[in-house]
Amino acid sequence: IYAEMYNLLPWIFLSREVNQIWDEDVHGAGGKHSFLADVIEAPELYDERDENREKPFPGVPDFQRTRKEEVTVFGNGIWNSYFEPVSDFSFDHRCSKPMLTLAKPLVSHWVAPWAVESYPGYLAWEHILNSEYHQWYGQQRRIAHEIVRKYFHPKPWIQKLVDKVNPTKENSICLGLHHRGSDKSGKRRKTHFEQYATFIEAYAQETGGGKIFLATDSAPFLKEIEDKFPPEVAILFHTQENAIRSSNKLNPFSIGSHHRTNTEVMIDMYALAKCDIFLHGRSAVSEAVHYINPKLHDHSVDFEDPTYMSEDAFREMIRIIMREKGVERRRHLR
Repeated sequence: IYAEMYNLLPWIFLSREVNQIWDEDVHGAGGKHSFLADVIEAPELYDERDENREKPFPGVPDFQRTRKEEVTVFGNGIWNSYFEPVSDFSFDHRCSKPMLTLAKPLVSHWVAPWAVESYPGYLAWEHILNSEYHQWYGQQRRIAHEIVRKYFHPKPWIQKLVDKVNPTKENSICLGLHHRGSDKSGKRRKTHFEQYATFIEAYAQETGGGKIFLATDSAPFLKEIEDKFPPEVAILFHTQENAIRSSNKLNPFSIGSHHRTNTEVMIDMYALAKCDIFLHGRSAVSEAVHYINPKLHDHSVDFEDPTYMSEDAFREMIRIIMREKGVERRRHLR
């Protein structure tokens, strides 16, 4: 967004500081790169609601003031391991124009008036009424989708794995279900099996046995799905086999290889985005799914939205989607 605002050539290169996703064995393989560049800066600005000036964001770049600086980066930038490049910039083919780099505090500029928020941050939370949550999220997701559509293009090997775990057909219907059960914190609440169960049963009945794709970081939640539903419902679930999942509050990034967890999370996001209906709580993963597939905004149930739809409304939504897609009810369930 910032690059487009000021006609800058975008380039994404993430460093070791992004320690939750950095994998030394994979992302450090590119070695060290250093080059001399004309560097320009952006002033630090603050939202008027940020009374303590804790969250800066970048202002208008000062193209008139440059300084010579040796820019040093290490590794492959993480991004290029999973996505196609967002531009043709490379270390081997650098242009003579000045370069603007953003320090970590400025990259986390979700408080900027023009930025996308994945959930209401501390500056916005108190200003949004319960009745406005769906509308507020819709505005954020529309902006984010345009950026994702332009720049977020998974590597072919990622897309191949997505299609393998969630193959979909034109005349079929799919329910996506995301549950985050490990280290969820802040004002976001953990969702529970009982919240999902009623809607899952309604979906199974209305579709007669439509596919369900489940993504979760919680081994106990997956066990509940397997144990508490009757076999004719449990058989409808598809998920990534042998994915790293937590049995407690420890998140998967703290358990296994970061490259592996990065890959598994990406597969889950894009597999969920292939679905027609979405059940979820609030998390970065669930928001990313909406950014990929904007149709899910009006075809989803967010269990942390105080005004989420009723079971009857959910059933009617399923019937409408099935009619629009020409999907006939299966006879697997009655």
